[in-house]
Amino acid sequence: MATALVDYSSSDNSDDDNSQSFKPNVPNQPLSVPPRRQQGTRALHIHVPVPFRDGLSDFVERLVTEAQLANPDITAIPSPHHVSLSRPVQLRDFQVDRFVSQLGQELQTFTSFRLSFGSLAHYVNDEHTRSFLALNVGYGRDALSQLLQAVNRVLERFALPTFYDEPRFHLSVASTPTPTGIGSATVHRLRMNAADFQGELAYEARCRNSDFLVEVRHVVCRVGRQSYTLSLS
Repeated sequence: MATALVDYSSSDNSDDDNSQSFKPNVPNQPLSVPPRRQQGTRALHIHVPVPFRDGLSDFVERLVTEAQLANPDITAIPSPHHVSLSRPVQLRDFQVDRFVSQLGQELQTFTSFRLSFGSLAHYVNDEHTRSFLALNVGYGRDALSQLLQAVNRVLERFALPTFYDEPRFHLSVASTPTPTGIGSATVHRLRMNAADFQGELAYEARCRNSDFLVEVRHVVCRVGRQSYTLSLS
């Protein structure tokens, strides 16, 4: 059975036009298919960016190409890639500045860290309209869980839905326009493939200088077409 997914659809990447770094106003004492936009609100999504180094880029290209042999409807998800820390939710326009400021304050004590990927997986979005091929995060899950707790605290203050109770942090690399296009049979076929994609993931996860390692230095809060970059120390 596929697990529910939080992710932007591939068509949403074209909206990522405006971005800016954000420094929180710290007191003296110690951001699938987005939901339908309502008037006076903007789609909010919070995630960790995942830039591809050459080794990871080559792996994903080979993986998706192999998956397409079984289902030509599978399409690669273009960059920028990410690991989600929130569902796509609606934030009221007048709340944007306050939300971003509070999120920045929550994240100011976090330091940068590394993550890697440990297994292949498949997911279905909340609307059950798309299915996804993904790489589950292995090393770095604990750090992501701590970030998620901070993100959830801010979401709760604004009465917004938090992330899943049992999150499975993952990087989506391909999708189909149906909920059954990518399933357990797809993942099993890739795991058993002579190219040994699963074995390659496991090997790279053990290498200290692997191209599959991702340096997490900031969190991105995307509100509508605007992206706020919240740096980790």
